[in-house]
Amino acid sequence: MALVLCLLIAFASAASASNFYLIEDSNTRRLTEDELREWQYEALGYVLNEIYARHGYHFESGSSYARYFVTQEWYRERPQNVKNAEILAELTPIEKSNERLIKR
Repeated sequence: MALVLCLLIAFASAASASNFYLIEDSNTRRLTEDELREWQYEALGYVLNEIYARHGYHFESGSSYARYFVTQEWYRERPQNVKNAEILAELTPIEKSNERLIKR
């Protein structure tokens, strides 16, 4: 699965829009260390940023995250007057728990 994800990430800029979640329910359940160990280090960055993207986080223009998430039909960037700090403050307790686990 991690290999497939790496290939998807590598071709994200050329891909058409999709409705693909890396971990579909990372916003509604606590992730486990065991399942995160199955992901490659670089892919975990996308898993983490998917949590932020669900809330419309502003990714740096031209970054790999911006190029990837813009291809996702579900991603809607918030208006520029909404700061990322405000967006991060909206994370649910489950999302905050998952954020800490992924960062560890």
